[in-house]
Amino acid sequence: MIDEINHGNVLNIMVTADFLKLENVYEMVWQDYFLPKFNSIIDECTLDLTTISARVSHDTAKRVPLENLLNLKERSDKFISNVFRNRIDQLLAEIQLYQCKVC
Repeated sequence: MIDEINHGNVLNIMVTADFLKLENVYEMVWQDYFLPKFNSIIDECTLDLTTISARVSHDTAKRVPLENLLNLKERSDKFISNVFRNRIDQLLAEIQLYQCKVC
């Protein structure tokens, strides 16, 4: 199956696997293809990632090293901003700091 995955369809496969609750497929694609090629996939992606599934965004924030995130090209769809927001939320939850909802 990995042979059929490419930069153009990997995000669709992951979102579909998540939607259909195919955990093994999601994890296999994530570990074997998406994570090792993350930067080139995102930088070459022409899709609008504004509506990418919350799980993919959350997992990206959790699993992708900070250095990789910092090396991404800026996107007009705010994908990178959403990933960093998820990363900050995860850090706040881990250290039990409280975020002001008014500001």
